[in-house]
Amino acid sequence: MRRFAKRILLFVVVGLILIQVVPVDRSNPPVTGEISAPDPVMAVLRSSCYDCHSNDTRWPWYSRVAPVSLRISRHVREAREHLNFSEWEGLPMEDRDHAMEEIWEKVEKGAMPLPDYLRMHPEAALTDPQWETLRRWTEGRDPEFPDWDYAPGSSSQIFFKSSNSGFSFTFSPSVVRPILKETCPAGVSRTSSSRVSLNRSQVE
Repeated sequence: MRRFAKRILLFVVVGLILIQVVPVDRSNPPVTGEISAPDPVMAVLRSSCYDCHSNDTRWPWYSRVAPVSLRISRHVREAREHLNFSEWEGLPMEDRDHAMEEIWEKVEKGAMPLPDYLRMHPEAALTDPQWETLRRWTEGRDPEFPDWDYAPGSSSQIFFKSSNSGFSFTFSPSVVRPILKETCPAGVSRTSSSRVSLNRSQVE
C-alpha cells in the first residue's frame, strides 16, 4: 500500500514538473484605443478591472506557476475577448452602449470583479463610493459633475459656441474638464477672453 502511495506521489510530482514547461501566454499587447472616462471612473477601472479587461495586466508571481498560470492566462484571454478597455475606442457605438449596460449589470449583481480575483486581490473590492461612481458613469452621468449628463459609451464630445461669431468648437471631456474645474468650480458659467462660453448647461 505504501509502495502504491509513493508511486502516486511520484507521478504527481513529475506531472507538476513537466507542466511547468507548457507555454503560457502572459503578454500585454499594445494599447490601441484606451477608454476615456472621468478620473474617478478610471481609478476604479484600473484598480478593479484592468488586470483582466485590458492590455495592461499585472501578472503576479503565481501566474508563472502551473497549473494556476494556465487558469489565469485563460481568464485574461477570455476577459479581453469579451471586453477590453485598451481597445474601447475601436468598438462601434452600439457595442459600447451594450458594454456599458453589461458592466453595470455585472457590478450590481456582484459578479464583477470575479470572486476568485478578489480572494487574491481584496483591495480590488468595490467600496460604496466606487460602486456609486460606476453606477452614475454607466447611466451617463458624470461622477465629477453630477448635473453634467452625456451619452454613455460615447466619446462624449462637448460643444461650445462663440457668442458673437456663431462658430462652434468641439472638444473631448478630457480637454474641457480641467478648464471647467479651474474656471467654474461652483458651476457658474464664465466667458473666456475669446468669448467662448464655458457654461456646462451647453454640454450635450
